[in-house]
Amino acid sequence: MSLSEVAYQNLLLRALPREDLEHLRPQLEFVVLKHRQVLQHARLPIKNFYFVEQGLVSVVAKTGVGKAVEVWSVGRDGVVGLARLVGQKIPLNKYVVEIDGAAFRIGIEALERSLLDLGSLRRLLFRHLLSVLLQTAQLSGCNLCHPLPQRLARWLLTAMDRSGCNQFAITQDVLARLLGVRRATISECLHEFKEAGILDNAWGSIRILDAERLEALSCECYHTVRMISLEYWQDKVSVRV
Repeated sequence: MSLSEVAYQNLLLRALPREDLEHLRPQLEFVVLKHRQVLQHARLPIKNFYFVEQGLVSVVAKTGVGKAVEVWSVGRDGVVGLARLVGQKIPLNKYVVEIDGAAFRIGIEALERSLLDLGSLRRLLFRHLLSVLLQTAQLSGCNLCHPLPQRLARWLLTAMDRSGCNQFAITQDVLARLLGVRRATISECLHEFKEAGILDNAWGSIRILDAERLEALSCECYHTVRMISLEYWQDKVSVRV
């Protein structure tokens, strides 16, 4: 698929001035993202940078032997490869596609050259990096203080916002792993949501039917994280870096 056939969905690319996007365009490669695809392994060099167009990528932190939890997620509001901006060539976390989608990929050397040439891209990415730090701080508090039904509602709403769809393929096992709870607990919460008419779920798939009621069940962290990820950096793009 040629870039001329694609309408950009990634908010960072859409925020670039037209001339700067045209400068970056020849170096972008459109790629399809598949469920369980690993975009970046932990403790291996970063080779590519991804502007996510659709779908959802989980950033996973190892918490023990055979154990890992999601520390944040990346959708159309973000990118994969931010650690390289601050000189970290080998990240500690793994980046895994949880919801099918697409992205624009650029090699890390090409990105670094573009950062030297394009001040707007540099400012956007550093502001986005700040927004990620704020999001992860909020999510840390959420995971410590709020019960699972609120956290699950928050996760589902965020996944819908970032993937751009209200139906996605994800299993209860994956949700349990990402949220750091038992599968049986996830199953119980999903059953309650389904009985209330908020969502429908079959094996390996969830469809949100009533986002407003799901939002009412969520904690306030959903609104805070959404504001940070979708709005906060956009008003600050002129900050000098």
